[in-house]
Amino acid sequence: MKSSTPTVNVSDIYDGGSAITNVADMMTINNIHIPRRMHPGFIVQCNETGVTWPSIRKAASDLGVSYSRLRQHLNGEELNVFGFTYTILGEAHAPI
Repeated sequence: MKSSTPTVNVSDIYDGGSAITNVADMMTINNIHIPRRMHPGFIVQCNETGVTWPSIRKAASDLGVSYSRLRQHLNGEELNVFGFTYTILGEAHAPI
């Protein structure tokens, strides 16, 4: 027996922003799946090289350090990361 409540797929209502990679990235309301509006991140820049990343997680991944270590540096708890210093330039903005 088919359900009388319609189901809408994410691909039918969402065409931009971050990729949906698993069910944990979604919330369900009355059988309509809507991607969560997570914080898009903070833009990070290396003070010595000028290289810029769209988020702390992306910067940490590219640098080969843990997110927590880079975050500690950005919060002033660590002087540097492998001899380099980093700054948060501001918040990234999620696509509308």
